[in-house]
This record gives sequence, structure tokens and C-alpha cells, in this order.
Amino acid sequence: MNYRRKVILSKIESVYGTDSVPVAATDALLVRNCSIRPVATELVDRELVKAYLGHDEQIPVTAGVAIDFEVEMVGSGVDGVAPAWGKLHRACGFAETINGLVDVSYSPISSGFESLSKYYHQDGLLHKALGNRGSLRMRMTPRQIPVFAFSFMGLKSTDTDIALPAPTLTAWKSPVAVNNANTSAFTLHGFAGKLYDFDIDLAAQLVHRNLVGGEDISLTDRAPVGNIEIEVPTIAAKDFFTIAKNGTLGALTITHGIVAEFKVKIDLPAVQLINPEYTDRDGTLAMKMGLRLVPTAAGNDEIKITAL
Repeated sequence: MNYRRKVILSKIESVYGTDSVPVAATDALLVRNCSIRPVATELVDRELVKAYLGHDEQIPVTAGVAIDFEVEMVGSGVDGVAPAWGKLHRACGFAETINGLVDVSYSPISSGFESLSKYYHQDGLLHKALGNRGSLRMRMTPRQIPVFAFSFMGLKSTDTDIALPAPTLTAWKSPVAVNNANTSAFTLHGFAGKLYDFDIDLAAQLVHRNLVGGEDISLTDRAPVGNIEIEVPTIAAKDFFTIAKNGTLGALTITHGIVAEFKVKIDLPAVQLINPEYTDRDGTLAMKMGLRLVPTAAGNDEIKITAL
């Protein structure tokens, strides 16, 4: 079998943990940097008293599947049509809102989380994982392709020998690189700076529960954080040092893409800047800062992702 031959299928479950039966014609994912742990077990030691040295075997108490991958950050190509990656966000604790024929947005929720059935084809092998929920990161680096990076946990289902299906990937559009021409409207606390690097981690807390009467992957919390690196402005232009010292909250916004229907906008309305430090970028003075994403009093709004 060939390592590079992979096909991943994902489909939203109508009932948690019940196979939604994704198919290659409509549910295939176009991913990169993909890895899988087909058996992700939690083990406990027997801790037996013996007259000799050495290990006891461990007893499996849970068995799941862990799948990590990236998808490229680009819209669907059609106004008001959810991008192909939208269902992945929904399984990471986001609600999808379709705004007529205008845009589709994703905002975090605190209950009613959705889940995915995933089929992972590795050439002639198929690993099924049900009840998948996950966390995501967003990365934008100039002269690179912007990506959403996902980490999913699912319930272990069947492993079988099966021929690799032929996926239909027309819903996945080609991205453009992050640069001055393609990425715009970047502001941090109202300042339109020069951006070197930007990443956000949803940091969702996932727990594999295996109880008498039920088993699931539970999304119990999130603590979104990130990092940003910008060219250092003058104090007169923007005093980020005082902002960081006082713990002042402010907005961050950035839009990637230049063609309507293919754009993606990220809005963070209340960002705290953490521990600025100087860096050297090709001899230019830059500054790296941690980001702490805070919801407003209404909640569930610390991140908003919009496909325009």
C-alpha cells in the first residue's frame, strides 16, 4: 500500500455517534499535512503485587481515533453558499449562519455542539470514526497559503479492507497566498500595521468520556489564544506597550482574498495583548505579542469567521 494515497470523507451526524455514511461524491475533504492515530487508547496499569520485577499489561479503558489536517482558507466561490470547510467548523463548536445571498459566517457556541462521521481511507484500508469533535487553529503568514488546522477526536468504529474511492473535490477552491495584494483591511487595536505573522488557536478542550450508559467526545471549554508579529511603529503612531501594560482590550480584523465569494474575513472584537518582545525581521525591528481572545458581555463572539 502507498503512504501518499489517502481519501478523507466527513459528514455531519443528525444523531450523535450514529454513522451519517459520508460518500466520496459529496463529502470528500481536500486536506494537507494529514496524520491519523487509528487507535488512540487510554490505558490503566493493573499494579499487581508480584514476586518478580517487570511490567504488568495495561487495560484499555477508552479507544478513539485522532485525525489532524489542514485545509486552505478560501471561500466557496458562490455568495451565500457555505464553504466546503464549513462543516468542519461546525464540529469544532461553531454555529453556521447563512446571510441570504451575501455571506456565511461562523461564530462560537457554548452548547448544542454538532459532530461528524469520518471515513479515513489509507490506500486499501478504511478507518471509521464516529462522533468526531475538534479544535482548530488559523494561520496567516506572508508568502504562504493561509490555512485552518484541525485536530479531531472520534469514537473508534470499524477497520476494514476496501478499495480507495474516487473523491469529487469541485467544492474546494484554489487559494491565494498571503501578501500585500491579496490580504487587506488588517488592523490591530485600530492601527493598520505591517503584519509578519498571525495565528489563532481555539484551544477547545475535548474529553473522551466512556461511562456506563454512554460514550462520547465532549467539548467542555475553549480558551482562544494566539500570537501576532508586526513591524514596530513609533509610540506616536501606536503605543502598544501601554496597551499591553494596562491590559486594554481592542479589536483585530483582517480580510484575505481579493475576489468576492472567495474572501475570508476574521474578526476578533476584544483582544488583549500579552508580553510584547522585539524580534529581528531581515534587519527590521519587529515585535511579537501573545493574544488573548475575550468574549463581550453577550458571549460567544470572541471569534467570527466570514466567507464573503
